[in-house]
Amino acid sequence: MAYDKLIESLYNEGEDKIRLIREGSDSEKEKIKREASEKIRCIFEEHSRALSVLIKEKTDSIISDARNRAGDIKLASEHHLSDRLYGLAFNSLGFLRDEGYSGIFKRIAEELPAIRWQRVRVNPNDRETAKKYFPDAEIKADSSITGGIDADAEDGRIRIVNTFEKRLERGWTDMLSEIIRDVHKS
Repeated sequence: MAYDKLIESLYNEGEDKIRLIREGSDSEKEKIKREASEKIRCIFEEHSRALSVLIKEKTDSIISDARNRAGDIKLASEHHLSDRLYGLAFNSLGFLRDEGYSGIFKRIAEELPAIRWQRVRVNPNDRETAKKYFPDAEIKADSSITGGIDADAEDGRIRIVNTFEKRLERGWTDMLSEIIRDVHKS
């Protein structure tokens, strides 16, 4: 009988050890699951942050590119508009010859310094008028001049171009900024 008790005692002791091993393995299994879940959560958060950074960088890059392209388009449009407006203004210079042009020509002639002008280029319609203001100069007709005077002296060392075309060219940048400002207000 002592033998039966010994076997039962060893059996119970074995059962207790198996139960303890199972409990230990269950708790180890739970611990490993918690650690794995925590690692997965950390990796997920890390990747989410990295993805957010990448998305923001890409979004910022796309927005920056779009702004640059929009700026380029706007600049090209304004340049095209400038060219068209300049062409219209240039082609409209002839209207300045309509009413009161003789007074305009006189003021332009009087703006020139009082020196002996050798050559004076003017619109073909202004040849006779130019002879009055520059009697000693060689008067040349130039159909590329809408109005005003292109004069030189001292064998070309002194030259003053005071034509409608040159005045438009000189003042165009200032005029254009005003025109563009008005266009943007519209």
